[in-house]
Order: sequence, then C-alpha cells, then structure tokens
Amino acid sequence: MQAKDGRARAKGTRPLDRLAELLGHTTKDTLPSDEVESLTGVPSFKLPQALKSNTVAPYVTAFGWSLVSAKEVGLPGKRKVLVQRSGRQGQSG
Repeated sequence: MQAKDGRARAKGTRPLDRLAELLGHTTKDTLPSDEVESLTGVPSFKLPQALKSNTVAPYVTAFGWSLVSAKEVGLPGKRKVLVQRSGRQGQSG
C-alpha cells in the first residue's frame, strides 16, 4: 500500500503507529490534517484523540507538535494543522 506522496506504508501497521512514526521522522514543520490522514489513515476528525493516545503522545511531547487551526498559521480553510515548535527536542545535533 502507498500513500499519496509515494511512500510505502508498512503492511499491518496500525494508523496510530504510522502517526507516531510520521511525527518522529518528518522533516516538515507543518502537517495539514488531510495530509496526515492520507499518510497514516488517522481520520482528520479523530486527530485530537489520536494525539492524546498512549502510542502517539510521547512523540507529540518529544518533538514539540501541537494541533492548531489553519488560520493560526496563515493557511486558508477550516482544517486543522499540526505544527512543530522550532528545535526538535527529540534529536541531537
């Protein structure tokens, strides 16, 4: 199975596992909820719950992610966007 960006998804991995991996490994500092949904399978409307899950919450904290409205980061629309504070806490160097 492949995501829209061409990256292969690991077979059998749960959406929450894919979300955790995305938050820990992406080089982007903003991720629109619709993109997150296409890459991980976590529906946009369930993203707030997913970010609080035992699987994903450690990545949210370690890498400094928060969920905000698109307008808060100057993007059009009513969707939500994951934004990362500057400086990835989970990486050295």
